Amino acid sequence: MLKPSTHAVPIRTQDFRLLVVQKLTLLETMMVELAGNGQPGRVQRLEDKVRSHDRLFWLLTGAGAVVGWLLQRFLS
Repeated sequence: MLKPSTHAVPIRTQDFRLLVVQKLTLLETMMVELAGNGQPGRVQRLEDKVRSHDRLFWLLTGAGAVVGWLLQRFLS
């Protein structure tokens, strides 16, 4: 990964262009990894996991409510 320089050094135009292209290529690669390039990216996979966990949470909450109601009904 490219790191910023701690001291100012004169840079040639060609070197600057190369540096900019390298950084843009790295940025593009990271964006494709996050958003996906025809395939689900990290963000899509994360959203799918959250949706799945949310569904499971509400299923277990409902089951817990039913069990609580049954216990209250039959134990009193």
